[in-house]
Amino acid sequence: LDEAQFQKILFKQVKKTHPAKVVVDSSKSYSHLKTLFENGVVAPEEVKIIFVQKDIRAWAHSFRRHRTWQTGKTPSYYLAFLGWVVKIRFYKLRLRMLKLDHTVIKYEDLCQNTKPTLTDVCGFLGLDFENEMLSPQRAGTHFVTGNKMRTADVDRIEIKLDTKWQDDPNWRTPYALYCFFYRLFNIFKSVR
Repeated sequence: LDEAQFQKILFKQVKKTHPAKVVVDSSKSYSHLKTLFENGVVAPEEVKIIFVQKDIRAWAHSFRRHRTWQTGKTPSYYLAFLGWVVKIRFYKLRLRMLKLDHTVIKYEDLCQNTKPTLTDVCGFLGLDFENEMLSPQRAGTHFVTGNKMRTADVDRIEIKLDTKWQDDPNWRTPYALYCFFYRLFNIFKSVR
């Protein structure tokens, strides 16, 4: 069974077992999306992308927490911030180039202003907002693959802001430099 056959069977079974207006694939992988297109599992015009963008400090902290070089060292915040800038610009550029229907939401807005953010997402998807969406543990969610929450205790699933980065003071200087260069770049960009 090759990847194309597997995907077709998987999506067909999901549709048959859990008929829904929307199927969410949280794989975060362009190559996965491209494979879905190439294998005819889904057409580009049927896809709507919700790009969840995390605060640079939170993303950098998470990046550092989950990465260790072969030397045993953790990447610096400087490198992590640079990685965030490159990834965000790359993803947004790719979405514009592919002309895929997409929206950008901030992770922090999703956690702190959940109802208005989910209402906007529902509008983008052509769905009606339902209050049950504020309690994912009761929403009848069906995780298929690619998301570690599929094996989690359903009662523990909640929309919660990750603030662990605030306990690490090492992000402050790199962040100040990032802000300086960001402003400088935007000044030069507006002068051109």
